[in-house]
Amino acid sequence: MRKKNFLEDYLSILFYQSSNPQSVADIVSQLKKKHINYHRSTLFRAINRLKEKGLIKELIINNEKKFYESATIPHHHHLICYQCKKIVDVDLDQKEKFIFNLSKLIQEKYCFRIKDHLLEFYGLCKNCQKGLV
Repeated sequence: MRKKNFLEDYLSILFYQSSNPQSVADIVSQLKKKHINYHRSTLFRAINRLKEKGLIKELIINNEKKFYESATIPHHHHLICYQCKKIVDVDLDQKEKFIFNLSKLIQEKYCFRIKDHLLEFYGLCKNCQKGLV
């Protein structure tokens, strides 16, 4: 097996098992922990191939930093801490599905076919709020 295929396979497993979006720095940290040698360009090519195959999704947070997560994760939203940059998935229960109904209202009002949407909530996580009060 060629090294790039190994890296792509390893990344597929990493994204599938991860419950949080991963930055390139997160991925590099995981590779170092496992003592996996790689070339930076090979890493980016592997990520791009996984995106092209529809196995991972790219998230651009705060219009600048890219994160990646498994495409098998159902559509969801994120809480993003300004201070520590932690990203938490928002799981909506049935009572909170009004966010999804909003797209239907927009489609009807503006005769606009929505294919996707992105909703991010920015603020301070519980740990970063300590000491502010």
